[in-house]
Amino acid sequence: MFEKIPAELKAVPNWVCWRLLPDAERGKPRKVPYDPRSGKAAASNDPATWCDFDTAVSAANDYNGVGFMFGNSPYFGVDIDGVADELPRYMEGEPGLLSDFVDALQSYTELSTSGTGIHIICRGKLPQGGRRHGNIDMYESGRFFVLTGRSVSQDPDIVDC
Repeated sequence: MFEKIPAELKAVPNWVCWRLLPDAERGKPRKVPYDPRSGKAAASNDPATWCDFDTAVSAANDYNGVGFMFGNSPYFGVDIDGVADELPRYMEGEPGLLSDFVDALQSYTELSTSGTGIHIICRGKLPQGGRRHGNIDMYESGRFFVLTGRSVSQDPDIVDC
């Protein structure tokens, strides 16, 4: 399931597990990161609550899955939500928002848990300025991505962006 996640990402101890929990305030469930070693919530600003890839994967059956914390590493993530209509066109190689991002970044890209968005993980630093625009969010710290291993990359390596 996680075979296509790049080895260099697996080698970084930024891994957590996650659970989908109700959130009455938001009116929809939220993904909460957990340290599988302690069973307690993981903190996006505390690497001591993160673990290695193998530990996270070994514990994943007790949770909803695994995730990667941004911060304390050379990686950033691009999250593009709500593109279910574009995904088939992207998969067929047609131009559009998804192909623009994926072609420009040329880095590891996978489908989100919902199957209606994508996550792109790159090595590098985000430029200063806005990191949110419409359905696009970019993170280099303070957040985590749930990873599915459902790669849509032609070459699923991480590249410098």
